[in-house]
Amino acid sequence: MDAFADTHTCIAMDLRGHGDSASGPQESYSISSLAGDALAVLDDAGFESATVAGHSLGGMIAQHLAVHHADRMGAVILSSTTCRGPERERFEPLIKGAIALADMPEEDRKADPLLRHSSPITAATGWGCGEAIMGLTPYDEQIGSFAKPALLVFGTDDSGNIRDGSALLAAALPGAKTVEIAGAGHVPQLSHAAAYNAALADFLAASAAS
Repeated sequence: MDAFADTHTCIAMDLRGHGDSASGPQESYSISSLAGDALAVLDDAGFESATVAGHSLGGMIAQHLAVHHADRMGAVILSSTTCRGPERERFEPLIKGAIALADMPEEDRKADPLLRHSSPITAATGWGCGEAIMGLTPYDEQIGSFAKPALLVFGTDDSGNIRDGSALLAAALPGAKTVEIAGAGHVPQLSHAAAYNAALADFLAASAAS
């Protein structure tokens, strides 16, 4: 946000149950409901369309918007995301770990560079989002109709599911640009901020020129 605030109008939203946004019952979480929340934010801010940048779960929401609400998007940035739900036996421990962060002392969380920006989530949010991710629609089979600029950005050290899913999305999206950030894991915007911001800046400049 700091890198682009002087040159772009930037809107950051806390997803349902994240940050300062209220939680809901587990069954209220789905990719489509979260996408509806994103559209409501755009409506409230008075924007008919925007470049939508989504990271991880946010990237799944951005895929849904690209498939079902392309008219609201000028371009899409899919960051460290996938179009294939992870295997339950691998992903459930990650859900439990995310929920358990609520029990970590705040000073310990703030001392971790990858956690200092995080806020605790409820079990309903963790399992609601987790089930939505594991049951993800294979959006690469539908997203080919999105003919606007698209960027896929992810780290070379991210999970195989993220790397493989990004490759599927890149193949499905006409003219998509792919940037792999060497040595980065799942949060390159924190671990490799300069390279990440440069990738977004180049893409935004090219999208504006087109």
